Amino acid sequence: MTEGATEVLDPTSIQQVQKEFKEIGETISKRLKEYRDEIDEVKKSLPDDVQKIVTDSTVKLETELTELRKEQDKLAVKFSAPRLSAEDVDSAVEGKQISAFFKKLRNVYGMGPKLTKEEYADLYPDGKLYHFPYKPGDPLATQTPEQARALVEDTTGEILVPEALDAAIMRTVGKIAVVRPLATVRTTTSNRERYRAITELSMAYGDSLEIGGALAESTPTPSEDWQYIEDMHGLAKIGENELDDSDFNLLTFFADSFARAKGELEDTKFITGSGHSSNEPEGMLDSTTITRITAASSVAIVFEDIVDVMHGYEDSSSTPLPAAYQKNGVFIVHPFTEVALYKIKDSDGRPLWWPSMQAGLPNTLYGKAVYTQEDMDQIAASADVMIYGDIKATYRIIDRQGLSIIRLNELFRLGGLIGFRPKCRNTGGIVRAAASRILQMAGS
Repeated sequence: MTEGATEVLDPTSIQQVQKEFKEIGETISKRLKEYRDEIDEVKKSLPDDVQKIVTDSTVKLETELTELRKEQDKLAVKFSAPRLSAEDVDSAVEGKQISAFFKKLRNVYGMGPKLTKEEYADLYPDGKLYHFPYKPGDPLATQTPEQARALVEDTTGEILVPEALDAAIMRTVGKIAVVRPLATVRTTTSNRERYRAITELSMAYGDSLEIGGALAESTPTPSEDWQYIEDMHGLAKIGENELDDSDFNLLTFFADSFARAKGELEDTKFITGSGHSSNEPEGMLDSTTITRITAASSVAIVFEDIVDVMHGYEDSSSTPLPAAYQKNGVFIVHPFTEVALYKIKDSDGRPLWWPSMQAGLPNTLYGKAVYTQEDMDQIAASADVMIYGDIKATYRIIDRQGLSIIRLNELFRLGGLIGFRPKCRNTGGIVRAAASRILQMAGS
């Protein structure tokens, strides 16, 4: 900007608003001074008794104006302070909410730290306790998602943890789990979720219709299935004294211990679960809908097996794995199976497995990411040793309710313990079996 030029500010910017706010304050001060001068001149021409009335009214008015000016100055200081970003504001609100939540958990038998009015307002912004329906057949929630995800407590003492803490737990789950980060994840307010499929349309080249050409007719076949939400429970017992001691880090306990247990159980059931009939998610290995590719041997994986499973080749009558799913394909194997893959080479003697060159990224096999999961079968006759495909297209995880905690004050009281029963409701299932293949070892 050249010397002497007037700075032009965006009319919607904070700086412009602050500038206008300052100008308004200066104008008010100037008008007040002019007002006092005018009153003084008028008073000189009035009788003494009237002058006293005017003086008393003026003093009262100026006192009120002085108080208003003090409030204006306070507002100006706040307004001129450095502005927080939306992320900073959210973080501050979440921190207060989590702090109040754990303070509430420490309140045992009605004794110990209690929430202040300010902390209560952080947890219950509109002063209400919400009941979050979770049993099959319960009506859907009537509150808004923001209300339902604040802090929920029903008459039995079930508490839905603050969204900020639940998000931290889910981030930890994502770090230690294999399937959840790879799959499609969505939320629902129902106890089941429908998914539908329809066969593709067909078209064909041929003679023009006006000279007798025939249309290629399609008969799309729709199908549908349901994913049912399942319950996951746990139990932890903590000593009364530990809850009284401020150095016992409840945040670490819940965000790490519960997240690890939740992540490990989810991962197991997303791979090996028996489905709704057993009140657990449908595992990818338990399903018969994903096509198996039979390995050449019952005791070892060879180069040709890797090629076959990546392309979906069992024999000439096989349905190939579509190119779109090959493009996004990844491997899931047992850690010991990955050890065996280290040694596999192609026909030119080059290794197929390659270590990751960057921390946090998976190793690769034939250029595709390799993820290890301990619930996968190890190499043995007829074992399902490898999943290959687009897991996001294959598998869908549905979260019905975030982590809730029931504090059991009386059940373990004689032992000086407080029980905490965590619970969450979700499920997982195969929604597009054609997007993956499973390598199965040959029978013995």
